[in-house]
Amino acid sequence: MDTMARPVSVLIVDDEETIRELARLVLERAGATVLDEAENGVIALERYRSHNPPSRPRVVLLDNRMPGLTGLEVAAEMLDEHPTQIVVLFSAHLDAATISRARGLGVAACVAKNDVIKLPGILDDLLAAS
Repeated sequence: MDTMARPVSVLIVDDEETIRELARLVLERAGATVLDEAENGVIALERYRSHNPPSRPRVVLLDNRMPGLTGLEVAAEMLDEHPTQIVVLFSAHLDAATISRARGLGVAACVAKNDVIKLPGILDDLLAAS
């Protein structure tokens, strides 16, 4: 696994603890800092809003299918408040309609969960483009 070229802070949001752990492991081994984690959309928004600039996570990694608010609903609120926030939809269920809606909201990337090992490179590319 490669080391990330740029330092990045991340908020990981997923209702499955094992997925959060896996994403954290992959990202931290590549040099990212996981600032916080949340197990649903409501908690994600609370934790996101509790981090004031400059301590706000540069990237938010969001599952879509969660109890309560979906990842797309959370992304819409975050991007409405902070349009430059980098949001990555990280889901096992990425159909064309979900990807289209995510892009329409301003989500920076959609990544399938089985591509977790690619996250550091994807985040590096997004940071380089921002």
